[in-house]
Amino acid sequence: MVQELIPVDYSFVVHTVHPLTNNKNEIFIQLAHGLGEAIVSGKYPGQAYTFVYNKETDKVERLTFADKSEKLVVGENGMQQDLVNYADDPFAKDKKHWESLIKNIASVSLDIENKWGAAPQDIEGGIKDNQTYILQTRNQVFNNQ
Repeated sequence: MVQELIPVDYSFVVHTVHPLTNNKNEIFIQLAHGLGEAIVSGKYPGQAYTFVYNKETDKVERLTFADKSEKLVVGENGMQQDLVNYADDPFAKDKKHWESLIKNIASVSLDIENKWGAAPQDIEGGIKDNQTYILQTRNQVFNNQ
């Protein structure tokens, strides 16, 4: 199977059970500019945006601001690194915007979790032009397993 590469604006990783607290009522979401390599590889220093969505209250809390200076994007000649501009980033300054997108990511993530028999999921995806794309999902692994 070959999957089309979507040149996303943001990438995210979701854990449908908070991986640090094992709280089943919280979804833990990390989000960064560009392709997901910036979150999952460890090659790009800095912090991704971090959010917690509460399944019971439908509330979103931003835990950290992102400070990664570079992102991986699709250029004319393949993959390339670009600088991140936080000055115009809606995730840095527009609460309604990021709350709406994070709630959408959480809703899609809950749908996926329910499709897999309520098994907690580790999900990777992206956002392009405010559209959410899911790249992969797998059962979430916990530190005590």
